Amino acid sequence: MPMENENNDGNTLDFKGTMKEIFEEEKPRPLTLELETAKAMVLTAVNKAKQECGIPNFIMEGVIAEIHSQITSQAKVEMMNDFNLYIEEIKQEQKKKSEEDEKEGEE
Repeated sequence: MPMENENNDGNTLDFKGTMKEIFEEEKPRPLTLELETAKAMVLTAVNKAKQECGIPNFIMEGVIAEIHSQITSQAKVEMMNDFNLYIEEIKQEQKKKSEEDEKEGEE
């Protein structure tokens, strides 16, 4: 049996799991919470890198701008892939409907 610990808000945690794992099992988290979690993780990573590498803020701005540019490029690729998949699905649905209409017309 895993060791348990009750935190301040009354939720019980075992030492093998995390609150994130517990919440994921119960109910998916809203996108807004996921976004806030992601932002906090990125900020923590940026601060850690800045501290460990001794990079001043005015240089970090350029590093973050380059990262932003890369993410923007990736987002455009994802959007185009999603758009192309969407168009392909529409074409397939139209083809299927057209084939069904032809079969009905032959009967």
